[in-house]
Amino acid sequence: MKRIILPLILSIAFSFAQTVARAELTGPTQNPYFVDGREGIGNDNNNGKSWLTPKKTIQAAVNAAMNDFPAQVWVRAGVYHETVTTEYVSIYGGFDGTESDRRDAKWWKNLTVIDGQGTQGSVVTLYFAKVDGFTIRNGGSGIGVSGDEAWISHNVIRETDRCVSLSDNKPGYSWITNNLLMDFDEYGIYNSRADVRCNTIVGNGSAGSHGIHRLLGNCISNIVTGCDYGVYDCPYTAFNHLWGNSVRDYYLSDNPQKTLGDDDISEDPEFAKPDPQDPDYRLCYGSLCINTGYWDDAQPVEVVVDLDGHPRDQGCDPGPCIDIGAYEYGVSEDVDVIIESPQGTTWTIEPCQTSQVIEISASTEIEGASIDHVDLWIDGVRADPAPTYNETTELWTCEWTLPCPLPSQVAIRIRATDTEGNYAESAAAVELELQESPSVIFIRPEDSCGTTHDGHSWLTAFHSVQQGVNAAASEDKSEVWVAEGEYDVSQYGLSLADGVAVYGGFELGQCAREERDWLIHPSTLTGPSSAPVVTADCVGSGTALDGFTLAAGMPDCGGGVYCTDSSSHCG
Repeated sequence: MKRIILPLILSIAFSFAQTVARAELTGPTQNPYFVDGREGIGNDNNNGKSWLTPKKTIQAAVNAAMNDFPAQVWVRAGVYHETVTTEYVSIYGGFDGTESDRRDAKWWKNLTVIDGQGTQGSVVTLYFAKVDGFTIRNGGSGIGVSGDEAWISHNVIRETDRCVSLSDNKPGYSWITNNLLMDFDEYGIYNSRADVRCNTIVGNGSAGSHGIHRLLGNCISNIVTGCDYGVYDCPYTAFNHLWGNSVRDYYLSDNPQKTLGDDDISEDPEFAKPDPQDPDYRLCYGSLCINTGYWDDAQPVEVVVDLDGHPRDQGCDPGPCIDIGAYEYGVSEDVDVIIESPQGTTWTIEPCQTSQVIEISASTEIEGASIDHVDLWIDGVRADPAPTYNETTELWTCEWTLPCPLPSQVAIRIRATDTEGNYAESAAAVELELQESPSVIFIRPEDSCGTTHDGHSWLTAFHSVQQGVNAAASEDKSEVWVAEGEYDVSQYGLSLADGVAVYGGFELGQCAREERDWLIHPSTLTGPSSAPVVTADCVGSGTALDGFTLAAGMPDCGGGVYCTDSSSHCG
């Protein structure tokens, strides 16, 4: 009789634990145990039942909660050097030590780190449990799952061989959502039968690395980049952004000719700050990941909120849709990032300008935070390099090369992000007013700089030196500035005009004669073989030719310069 009862009791207990664990995975079950790793506050001898009597280590709180099941563990912000194994008890990070409701956790602000200290195994091992709101690092696997169900949400998992490694789980029961997986050597997600949605997976370029490997569940609305293979042997993929994976973005051994899954995208995802040394993998204005993800009524509650704690947009036209990856594009709702452009909304472009320095004032009112980086778009094109901070002026500055032809108006968009990850945006239409020089006609070599050539600026310069000299004479202007380059005057040579001084040796964008250097930036006039290169005929004071290299010309009649009845200056 005992042989029958004992297995029956164990079976009932096991089923009850799974049922309660499943309810906890999908609902707000409380009975929390608290963890605070600060010296003198957390102590594993405490009962862990309040923020006033917290445990010091996560594992001690998990052990206590397993003896008081059903329960969960709340972890205050800090760095915890340990590995954690949990069965049926879910662990949550992102607390500041004052909360009474799990939904008040702010993992994007209250950084909670589990550091595996180089363990060859998993930093966190799950069995019928959830891990939510942590940075997990420095292990063989960030999270290892052994069991039928697991929920992995709102985590940053990095500096591991494998970020998430799953085994023995049933399709549809496990969810991996809204995580950033990065800096891994082998796999972002390995051997998974989970539903994988809304993650950003960025490899470190290691040979043989796979973003997602052998997934038998759904793979929807993820960004995968920086690996050898982006998605490998995952038949159920859709609405993913796969780009920049060195061997293949998508590979399916059953159909090796297929290059992408259904509705997948393969272009630059436009991250806010793709610098691998100091990255920000939020989306930028213009990203194709915006409003191109997939939403359905079966999405779990963890997908409703992104890695920054922002609600997922459940509707667009046509919809429904969300953004691809771990982050929804948008402006932080609880931060005041102030952006100003000292130049206002009308910029005066001087005739000698070929670039414009853009200055941006950005500040944050979050205590202890400062602006980390600023991004700028002009007519939808992202400035590269991005604005840099000038400690003297306390402004973010960026030099923009002016386009040819110069438009009368451009759309400016600025995004400032602080050191806490909060960000704000500002947009404006800026009028561009190109000024005309009162005394100078400009010449530059033949190029693709627009179709308007009136000589009134470097941007609208003539290509012919003779045309510039004639325009200066007719418009009563005294100087012609000629940029570095070669100019063909072989048909008739160049004829100077009375009172017009022609100066060579300019670099485009220079604004004063004193700035030019005709040795470094030579302006060369190539003349005819049957006449002088330059002729000065009946010209007087104020006429000059200065800073040129003359080539060819008829050798026995002036050759380079032929002056007759003139008092011009040649230098």
